[in-house]
Amino acid sequence: MLSAAFYTATACYLLRYVFLPSILDIDKLYGCAAVYLLLAVLWTYLYAIAQHFFPGAFAAGGNARDALSIADLLHYSFAVQTTTGFGDIVPVLASARSLTMEQEAIGVLYIAILVARFAGVYTQERPDA
Repeated sequence: MLSAAFYTATACYLLRYVFLPSILDIDKLYGCAAVYLLLAVLWTYLYAIAQHFFPGAFAAGGNARDALSIADLLHYSFAVQTTTGFGDIVPVLASARSLTMEQEAIGVLYIAILVARFAGVYTQERPDA
């Protein structure tokens, strides 16, 4: 649980920096990429917490498993966040399915909000013709 709290706090601090109303520079772009990767790692730990409290929350290779390794959960998290969805690991219980849906929505919304932020910054910085 402490890992999830650490990644949440780190992502929040980076987001605060990224969305400061100042000029967009390369550091902010790196911050945006770091937040996206941190979100996937955060969800890995949330999945680990879910499977700890709800054994059998995930199935891998068509077989229900009591517990997947952190590496398997990291693979699953990145597949969900990037909307690749390989299908080799699937959420079985409602708790795992709801976490998966939340990650999908947050991952897509993050990209949409980021693009809107960039578009807003570039239109503000452009001189009038």
